Amino acid sequence: MAGLDTDIALVALATPASEPTALAELCRQALTVDAVIFWTRRGQRLGTFAIAPKDLEEVSVDMDIGTGIAGRVAASGEGAIVGDMFDSDEMTLKGFDLQHADVVRAHGWRAGMFVPVYAGRRMVGVFGAYATERNAFTTDLQESVFGAFANRVASELHRDAISD
Repeated sequence: MAGLDTDIALVALATPASEPTALAELCRQALTVDAVIFWTRRGQRLGTFAIAPKDLEEVSVDMDIGTGIAGRVAASGEGAIVGDMFDSDEMTLKGFDLQHADVVRAHGWRAGMFVPVYAGRRMVGVFGAYATERNAFTTDLQESVFGAFANRVASELHRDAISD
């Protein structure tokens, strides 16, 4: 189950947002998850801003806002937790479709947690975490720390979004 390594979390929260790949890796380690992705809003699309672990850097997981889980989070402005991305009943109940199912399946990811990232009142991106264990995201503490990481990169995502 995804957990929390508080020592790494403190380092991650002190890492400059100008180093997004390093920050993504520290967030992945602190949350003890298999992967994290920071998407930045670029018009009506979400583009990959940072991804960890490093071997995923060549993977394309961009999507239109409103499609896929991260795209729906961007459209609604509300976070989401999915216990099993391959449970069609859960996905239907939550109104999600799975973008990039090939990537998710190839890495064995089952559970996901996604939060919108805001700079002021403007939604500038989405922060997502993936775990290979079903129902890996269950605690309020995980959600709170996840939100803190999202806030940590908000200003950098905002700069990235307005530069496009």
